[in-house]
Amino acid sequence: MRSAILFAVVSAVAVLFGSSGQDVYGQSRTNQSGTGGFNEVRGKVYLPSGQSLDAPVEVELQAPFASLKVFTDRGGSFVFQNMSPGTYALIVNAGEQFEITREYFTIDTDLPPPRGIASRPSPKVVTVPVHLQLKRGVILRNEVINAKWAAVPKEAISRLKQGLELARHNKLEQAEAEIRKSIELSPTFAPAHTELGKLLVQASRLNESIETFRNAIPYDESDFDAHLNLGIALLNIKKYDQAEPALVAAAYLNRSAVTPHYYLGLVFVMRDDLDVAQKAFETAKDLNGGKSLPNIHKYLGRIYMKKDMPKEALEELETYLKLAPRALDADKVKKDISDMKAKHLKNDFV
Repeated sequence: MRSAILFAVVSAVAVLFGSSGQDVYGQSRTNQSGTGGFNEVRGKVYLPSGQSLDAPVEVELQAPFASLKVFTDRGGSFVFQNMSPGTYALIVNAGEQFEITREYFTIDTDLPPPRGIASRPSPKVVTVPVHLQLKRGVILRNEVINAKWAAVPKEAISRLKQGLELARHNKLEQAEAEIRKSIELSPTFAPAHTELGKLLVQASRLNESIETFRNAIPYDESDFDAHLNLGIALLNIKKYDQAEPALVAAAYLNRSAVTPHYYLGLVFVMRDDLDVAQKAFETAKDLNGGKSLPNIHKYLGRIYMKKDMPKEALEELETYLKLAPRALDADKVKKDISDMKAKHLKNDFV
């Protein structure tokens, strides 16, 4: 899922495949094909233990009419460059023992400048952490299902399986049709509603996805993906008050997951409640894998700056630069660090 989401809360005109053409083992980690923009998507794949993935796996970035692929390096990192604004799905298939992971996120379009004022668009860097999960619940490939879905007709499971396979090959309309047929055959089959919602997010049909995730939850209150992606979709359309309880529910369902706390932090940043945002990001940082996510440190650094906590702000912003030295806002962050040091040096806190 990582899911994602932005999530940083993300158009294209051709189907593009491939990487930079370098050796996939430790080298081919950047795809420069892009979708006609100048933004960057970077991320890292983590094992369920929170450690970095140490073997190359293929990462696919999907948008309507576009599919880009790249292999991670030996530390699990990957980069997609030259990306246009729009909604994207990041898909990682790390092998038989792990669930296929899908993260959804948005690269926002810049607001137009005031009339008569020339302005260049501001490039953005979106960081997407991917946390692998061991297979559990519905395992469609082997048609093994959780006991709670034992009464689901086999055809409904088969339709969902076909839909997910079609989605993996970017055949989104056919995938949607198959998943809707699964729901028609078994209206209470929550995983089908959740997977349909993810497809709708991928197609930038956020309002429809919200309704679909809400359809899934009454049939399975423990559906982590439904709660998480509902919260992310609501965050994307700026319904912060509704996003909060969905993300809180996801956090309770999976107490080791970084993503719900990260997005809760974003919700409260948008609501200008820095105290709660700080707690959410600090919680995310303390979970397995959290300290390796650059944006958590950046948001904490900015919050600490606004709360006049220079020592803590310096630590977080310097960590951000170590983790993302080529971030497009690196020069601004370096200047902020320099200004803070100059201002507070007399207090001898550095």
